[in-house]
Amino acid sequence: MFGRDNDMHGRSNIISSSSSSSSSSSSSSSSSSSNSSSIVVVVAVVVAAAVVVVVAIEVVVVVIVVVNVVVLVVVVVIVVVVVAVIVVVVVVVAVAVVVVVILVVEGVFLVVVVVAIVVVVVVVTIVVVVIVVVVIIVVVVIVAVVVVVVVVVVVVVAVVVILVVLVVVVVVVVVMVAVVVIVVVVVVVVVVVVAVECFSSSAPKLCNCLPNFFKGRLIQLT
Repeated sequence: MFGRDNDMHGRSNIISSSSSSSSSSSSSSSSSSSNSSSIVVVVAVVVAAAVVVVVAIEVVVVVIVVVNVVVLVVVVVIVVVVVAVIVVVVVVVAVAVVVVVILVVEGVFLVVVVVAIVVVVVVVTIVVVVIVVVVIIVVVVIVAVVVVVVVVVVVVVAVVVILVVLVVVVVVVVVMVAVVVIVVVVVVVVVVVVAVECFSSSAPKLCNCLPNFFKGRLIQLT
C-alpha cells in the first residue's frame, strides 16, 4: 500500500509538473505573440513616419523648384523687357537725330523714308524680343517640369525601397519570433512527455536510457 501511495504521489507530481510546463509554454507563447504584435506595430509606425517624412521632403522640394522657376521667369522677363526698352529708346533717339539732320540738309522725303525704316526696325525688334521671352519661358518651364518629375521619381523610388526594406524586416522578425515560439513549445512538450514516460510504470526502461544529468533534472521537475 505504501508503494502504491508513492506511485500515486509520483504520478500526481508528474501531472502537476506537466500542467505547469504546459501553462509556462502557453504563457511564453502568448508573451512571444504579444512581443511580435508589438514589434509589428512599432515597425508599422516607423513605416508611416518614414513615408510622411519622404512625402514632406518631396513637397518641399517641389515648392522650392516651383518658386525658383517663377523667380527665374520673372527675372528673365524683366531683363528682356529692360533690354528691349533700352534698344527702342536708343533707336528712337538715333532716328530723331537722323531726322533732324535730314530736315536741315536734304528735305521732307528722306525724313519719311527714314521714319518708315525706323518704324519697321522698332516693330521687328519688339517681335524678336517677344519671341525670345516666350522661348526662354518655355525652356525654363520645360526644365522645371523635368526637374520636378525627376525629383518625384527619385522620391517614389526611395519610398518603395524603404517600404520593401521595412517589410523584409517585419517578415524576418515575425519568422524569428514564430521559430522561437515553436522551439520553446516543442522543447516543453518533449520534456513533459519524457518525464511522464520516464516515471510511469508502462515504460520503466526509458528513464534508464537517459543520461544522469537529464534524470536529475527530471527528478527535480517532478
